[in-house]
Amino acid sequence: MRLLLTASEAVPYCKTGGLADVAGALADALAERGNAVRLVLPLYRGIRDRFPGVRFTGRTVFVPVGDEHERVEIWEEVNNSGVRVLFVRADAYFDRPGLYGDSASSGYADNDRRYALLSRAAFEVARGTDFRPDVIHAHDWQTGLTAAYLRHAYRFDPFFKKTASVYTIHNMAYQGNFPAHALATANLPATAFHPGGVEFYGQVSYMKAALMYAHAINTVSPTYAREVMTDAFYGCGMDGILRDRADRFRGILNGIDPNAWDPEEDRLLAARFGVRTLAKRLACKTDLQTLCGFHKNKNTPLLGFIGRLDQQKGVDHMIEIMPGLLASGAQFVSLGQGQEHYVRALFGLKERYPSQVHIETRFSEPFAHKIYGGVDLFLMPSRFEPCGLGQIIAMRYGAVPVVTPTGGLIDTVHPMGHKNANGFVASDHTAGSYLEAVIKAMSMLKDPKRRLELQRNGMGADHSWSKSVGEYQSLYAAAVRWASERP
Repeated sequence: MRLLLTASEAVPYCKTGGLADVAGALADALAERGNAVRLVLPLYRGIRDRFPGVRFTGRTVFVPVGDEHERVEIWEEVNNSGVRVLFVRADAYFDRPGLYGDSASSGYADNDRRYALLSRAAFEVARGTDFRPDVIHAHDWQTGLTAAYLRHAYRFDPFFKKTASVYTIHNMAYQGNFPAHALATANLPATAFHPGGVEFYGQVSYMKAALMYAHAINTVSPTYAREVMTDAFYGCGMDGILRDRADRFRGILNGIDPNAWDPEEDRLLAARFGVRTLAKRLACKTDLQTLCGFHKNKNTPLLGFIGRLDQQKGVDHMIEIMPGLLASGAQFVSLGQGQEHYVRALFGLKERYPSQVHIETRFSEPFAHKIYGGVDLFLMPSRFEPCGLGQIIAMRYGAVPVVTPTGGLIDTVHPMGHKNANGFVASDHTAGSYLEAVIKAMSMLKDPKRRLELQRNGMGADHSWSKSVGEYQSLYAAAVRWASERP
């Protein structure tokens, strides 16, 4: 198939979170299956410096935004998987210090305009490079308007006559809701501003635009798909829309790139290891303890967290239970940035337990690899988790995950008693329940046989894209069929 994927971030070019990992890896996996794949991204500041292979195609297009037509240059690079990555260069929009804002906790005031441009530019870039897609696949709210543009701006355009739209929800909590005047910025007709269109409680919702107009919708795990349809908390007010479109909504579990995350080949680790050479992993724990300034002891439980510091991730619960765990002798390392009050609380823990706590708020990919490869237990106390990649990567690196019973965590982490047990799952989402799960996990560390079983099950599981990419191809075929039925 001819597939045009578009997202606001994708590895290796630009990343703030799991969306980038998924968008980049999925594009590669689809290309490796023989599809003709184009990936449209913003040309953010720094990409050209870090990727000298990204070159100007010599082509420009003009994209309507509000009352203006913005001049957009098309830049490109063909990656090792054969994906033609097409970059939208509009410096007034994307040449900025951050992707979405100057800090992790504040977005740019004109993000509605920036991502309306990106969504509309995807069509003009396709036309400008003479690529007629069978499917345009958009990810998260930043590209949610693509489905609305296909319906309202390109519906009778011969170039996109046979194009279907697919939309992936990575997190229902981030909806791209803007004041009503964003309708004019997006160049959508007034007739689109109603409950059956883009209107959401008096605002223009980029996510709702996708949920209403896309020919097919999915989210990133089967359990999260059920949660967002049946529970208003998880559905964030849009559960009714998803129930109405249940026949076109699926849950497809995310995968990881096994080449990017391979402890047997990872040169960022102090020692490389595999399922049959797990004894070598001890050197990685010692290395991490040294980097964090901890006492080097193989028997001391080393706990790790990687993620955004916000309520969704259950950081408040983790902070609440940590003093007791540290008092028992555990060590703790955290990597991630986010809300300032959580940052202060974590550094407060470090002040109380300076030789047992290490906090890093500037994201470092090499340090993330060392955490995955060195910790005994990987903590994910999320209140909700659409899929989660951290627990999957942790298991591949021999760390035992301790998670809450939600979303993709349930789909990937199996507690003791399961034939493929690979971690620990709290009984509910309270801090007390999560503490019980962590204590059980720490007790397990004293039993080498049980620990080895969990590690081998986790490392041996196939979490590559091999299965999921087939499900996406099936979804694309269904979307094309549904698009052909449009009046």
